[in-house]
Amino acid sequence: MIKTVLHLLPDNPRIVHNVIKYFTPHGNNIYLIGYQTQTGPDINSYKKSSHSVEAYYLTSEQYRLRVKELLQTTSIIYTHAIDYIRAQILLSAPERITICWVHLGGEVYKYFGSSFGDLYQQETRSLRIAIKSIPKHKLYQIIGNNAYRYLERIQNYITHRTEKKTILKALRRMNYILTAIPHIAHDIKDRLGLDAEWRQFIYYDLPVLKPKITGNNILIGNSASPTNNHMDILLKLSNMDFGNRKFVVPLNYGLMKYAEAVAFKGKLLLGDRFEALKDYLSYTEFNEICQSCDIAIMNHDRQQAFGTLLLLLQNGTKVFLNKTNPLYDYFKSLGLFIYLINKDFINNQRDRFVGPVS
Repeated sequence: MIKTVLHLLPDNPRIVHNVIKYFTPHGNNIYLIGYQTQTGPDINSYKKSSHSVEAYYLTSEQYRLRVKELLQTTSIIYTHAIDYIRAQILLSAPERITICWVHLGGEVYKYFGSSFGDLYQQETRSLRIAIKSIPKHKLYQIIGNNAYRYLERIQNYITHRTEKKTILKALRRMNYILTAIPHIAHDIKDRLGLDAEWRQFIYYDLPVLKPKITGNNILIGNSASPTNNHMDILLKLSNMDFGNRKFVVPLNYGLMKYAEAVAFKGKLLLGDRFEALKDYLSYTEFNEICQSCDIAIMNHDRQQAFGTLLLLLQNGTKVFLNKTNPLYDYFKSLGLFIYLINKDFINNQRDRFVGPVS
């Protein structure tokens, strides 16, 4: 019987394409995409690279049954990110199966963020508190706002605690943790008590400078996640003179209520110069937008936007990171030109960062 290498994948075209490209020449791979949108992925675009690609709605019974069937002949599982559904699946896998967790970043900080310190800066922290105070349901009109918020907090706490417990148990079942940077893997292992061995894995080719800058826009962040600390950087930008440059802010995936708040505040602070990306973009479309930006500011205090940063660096964009982001030291160790937000940006010394890398 031919043994199968099973990949549990998110609905992320760039990740899926790169996984197919990397693994297809090696063994009998099946790529299982779990999507959460109504329409699902364009499966035909993936089948051009491999016919062993399948897609199911993540919470559907069909997804669970298909995984259960595949586990009978599977020898290795690569879970590309992890969530509650995938954690349950992994815990049902027989002990004979080797499980490799390809760490994307967000899944750890979503459930275990408090173990890694405070990832939110002052203005973003205030915005998160304000967003959480907005009731989500008309029930609050019946029982009162305070009572509704109390019940909602209890429900969220119970759900989060259950999911967190299951995910931690699944993480401790892992045989290997795969990251680009060893420091990140060892930090996760220490903080969460994992026994998994580290192996290096990178989805993307390391950047070779191919300058393709077409404009002078400024890219801010990579998603509608509060760990971008949008409000803190936007407030500083609003007090600086950038002429007619546009500030391009990707908000097309992540937390939609947070995205709406950032878009509203961004318009107030920067007016027509603020441009929120709210619609889904193909890789080609997103790359064209990146090429229109000669500056990118990623105000994360953790690893985030790894693939986007590689793309920007390859294009020749000047990239600004925080020293607290492990990617800063990693990219510097590769000999790449990376700039610090606090040192090279905050002090309003515009001459240091105008124009693409030469």
